[in-house]
Amino acid sequence: MRAKAGGQSLLLLTAAVSVTLLILNCQGIRDRVGALLVRMTERQTAISMLRQWGLEANETNIARYFYPGPLSVEIRYDSDRLRAQLGKNGIGKGGQFSRTWNYSDLEDGRVMEIAAFCQDANDRHKLERLRERESSFLASNGIALVVITNAAGFRKCLSNSDIVLYFGHSNRGRGLFFQEAPSVGEWLRIGPDILQFPRRVVQSGDEVLGVASNGMMMIRGGATDLEGLDIRCKILWLMGCRTEVYYRRILERRYPHTEFVTANYTWGSTSEAWGIVSALEVTLFQHRTMEDLLRVLNTDRQTEILYGMYKEKNDYHNDGPYAEQLLTY
Repeated sequence: MRAKAGGQSLLLLTAAVSVTLLILNCQGIRDRVGALLVRMTERQTAISMLRQWGLEANETNIARYFYPGPLSVEIRYDSDRLRAQLGKNGIGKGGQFSRTWNYSDLEDGRVMEIAAFCQDANDRHKLERLRERESSFLASNGIALVVITNAAGFRKCLSNSDIVLYFGHSNRGRGLFFQEAPSVGEWLRIGPDILQFPRRVVQSGDEVLGVASNGMMMIRGGATDLEGLDIRCKILWLMGCRTEVYYRRILERRYPHTEFVTANYTWGSTSEAWGIVSALEVTLFQHRTMEDLLRVLNTDRQTEILYGMYKEKNDYHNDGPYAEQLLTY
């Protein structure tokens, strides 16, 4: 009887274990099915949102939709991260820095001067603190950082500095300006003759020429300040919104010896001023190239690109094709 009872207990235990394993297995299946349904729902939401924004719901844009939010400036421009992204092995003394210029052009027996203007006062103070903190290190490497504060200083640096950077508003192609509000201070009008932008951003001083076929307002632009502009810097970074659209062609025709870095989309450049200048410094210290630097700066920009595409479609009635990177060199 004991043997029979023991056998029954073993059978019951075996059955209990089998049922438990089946329940666990079913739970695992339910979890996997649930996760799949969540992903399908999220994907459908992404497709719906992209279509609502007027953008193509292809795999690239769906991936952009799920891409983590923009990196903080502190993380993006962490010096160790920059060095790792740029790589350790530079091109050596005198090697090619950019398409036109090599390091011997920059290291020509005098101090290499980087000059930067930042429209936002708080972000400009960050540039000044960067200059103060690294002044001795910069000097020991033959580099000087100049923080520009006004239009006159910007004009001077365009003539005398090696690399000049502008972080501020493009003002929709009307020109660069050097205070935090366009209603005061000096302008640098270097835009196309005719501008197009939404009716809601037309200002009282704009000369309206008509309405374009795409519904955009046509406004008198112009490059009246080009005649008195002496650009002799080697590279000019125009880090405002849509500077690729507004300014590249005009400036390249007039100043073919200068290279330009421009932005394809609407974005917030001033908060990244100190970080981009810091990245430029690291690039020069490590004797890397402009292509290396732009590759790093265009990394992890999928959220910004998707936002820029949305603005192109909905604000500027631009149906594409759209640029695959934020910055163009």
